Amino acid sequence: RGHQGLAGLTPAERHAEVPTADPPTPPEPMDADDWIQLRKVIPKTAAILIDRVRYRIGKDHIGTTVIIMHNLRHVHVYDEAGTQILSFIKPTDPQTHYVGNGRPRGFLNDPKYTH
Repeated sequence: RGHQGLAGLTPAERHAEVPTADPPTPPEPMDADDWIQLRKVIPKTAAILIDRVRYRIGKDHIGTTVIIMHNLRHVHVYDEAGTQILSFIKPTDPQTHYVGNGRPRGFLNDPKYTH
C-alpha cells in the first residue's frame, strides 16, 4: 500500500516537488579599517566585553566612562579627554575569551597594600 502522508508519491518524488530555498547570503565583510566606536562605563569587574572577548581594563578605572574604538584587529580604550588608557590586539583564536591588561590581578597589585 502507498504512503498516505505523501499523496501516493515516493519520498524522492515528493522531495523533487518542493522548491529549494535560496542559500543564505553572508553579511558584507567588515574591512580592517572600519572602526566601531562605543562609550561605556567600566563595571565592577574592571573589564569590557567586545565580540565575546573580555578585555581587562583595571580596577583603577572602575566607574570611569571610556571611549572604545575597535575593528577586526585592534581595541583601543580612551578616557573622555582622549588619552589612551590601553590598547589590545584582538585574539585570532576563537577559543580565547579573556585578554588581560598585562598587570597581575588581585589585591597584591593594589598600591595601598604595597609596603
